[in-house]
Amino acid sequence: IGGSDVSDPFVAVVFENSVTRTSVVHNSLRPLWMPWATRAFCFNVCHPSSLIFLGIFDYDEIIPHSPIGRVVINTSKFRSNTSYLLHYQLFDDITKKKKHGTITIRIRVEWENENDAIIATMTSPPRFLINVDTSKSLDLLRYMCRGPTNMDHATVDSIKILFAELKEYGNVFCYVIDIIIEILLWRGRTTLKLCIFNRDMNISLWFPIHSIFLFTCTALSIEFPFLIPSIFLYSIAWILLSMGYSNWNHPDPWQRCKSAQELTMIRLLGRDITCGQQTIKPDNDAIAKAEALEELNKAKAKRVAHFLSDLMKLVSNLRRIIKKTIITNIDISTEDNARWSIFESKLNYIHLILSSKFQFSL
Repeated sequence: IGGSDVSDPFVAVVFENSVTRTSVVHNSLRPLWMPWATRAFCFNVCHPSSLIFLGIFDYDEIIPHSPIGRVVINTSKFRSNTSYLLHYQLFDDITKKKKHGTITIRIRVEWENENDAIIATMTSPPRFLINVDTSKSLDLLRYMCRGPTNMDHATVDSIKILFAELKEYGNVFCYVIDIIIEILLWRGRTTLKLCIFNRDMNISLWFPIHSIFLFTCTALSIEFPFLIPSIFLYSIAWILLSMGYSNWNHPDPWQRCKSAQELTMIRLLGRDITCGQQTIKPDNDAIAKAEALEELNKAKAKRVAHFLSDLMKLVSNLRRIIKKTIITNIDISTEDNARWSIFESKLNYIHLILSSKFQFSL
C-alpha cells in the first residue's frame, strides 16, 4: 500500500446480495492476513456474470473509513474447479492514473453442473439489493460498487466519466466500421497455417473467409429470396462464432473465453472434458502482444474516426458549393398564373366550350 506512512487496512467484499470484510491489520503497509484471521469467504452464485467488488480501506473508529483502492473482478471466464492466484493493482478511480498499491487474492469457482451455468448466461442477471445498518457502511458499499464519484449527482467528475464512456462507445462503433470495410475489400481476417509435405516449412496465409461468407449470402439472397430469413439467422450465428473465435485466440490468456468445442461438450456432457489441468504462468510476451493488439485496435478506430470526419467535411463543402452555384428558375412568361380549384379537371371542359362560343359569337 502506498501513499501514506501508516495504515490499518482491511478488505471488504461485495458479491451479488452479500457483503463482508476481513479483519483489520493494524499499523501495516504490507498487510498479510494469517490463517486464523478472517480472510476466506464462500458465496453462492446466482448468475455466472456477476462481478466481485473488492475495496481496500484504512480503518477508522469514528470518522468514515478512508478508501485506498478498489478492484472489480469478472469471473465469467474462469473455469470450473480451478484455483486462481491473482495479482491486481489498486486504483482509486476508473481513470487508473495513480496506483495505490497491489493486492493478491485466491479465487476458486465450482459448478456442480456447468451446463446450468451456460443456460443461466442466456438470461439477464437479476437485480440485487443490499441493506446496511449504518451510513458508514453505506459509504463503504457505494465506493466499492460505484467508485469515488457519485453518479447520481451532476458534477464535473461525473460528466467526465460519462463523456469517457460515450467516447468508448464511439471507438467501438469506429472499430466495427473498420471491420466492415475490411470485409468489403476482401482483406484477410483469419490466419490459415499450411504445412508443406516433404518440406520443413509452414506457411501462414490471411484468408478472407468472412468476405466469402458475405458474398455467398448475397448471391443466395438474390437467387433465392425465400432463403433471406434463414440466411439472416445463420449470419447472426456466424457473427457470434467469429466473436468467440477471436476472443478464444486472444494473446492474453486472462482475456480468452471458452471455445465452441468446449461449450458443446459442456452442453452435451454437463462438464468440460476437452482439456485437463492447466497452469497459467505470467507471460510477458503474451502481455506485450495483448497491449500491441489493443493499441492496433485503437489506431484502427482512430483511423475510421478521421475518415468519417473528413467525409462529413467533404459532404458539407459539396452542399455549400452546390447551394452557391445552383441557378434558380425565373418565370418570365406573361400568361396568367392563376390556378383552378380542385375541380380544375371538370371545369376546364366547360371553360373551353364557353370560351369557344364566345369567340364564335364575336
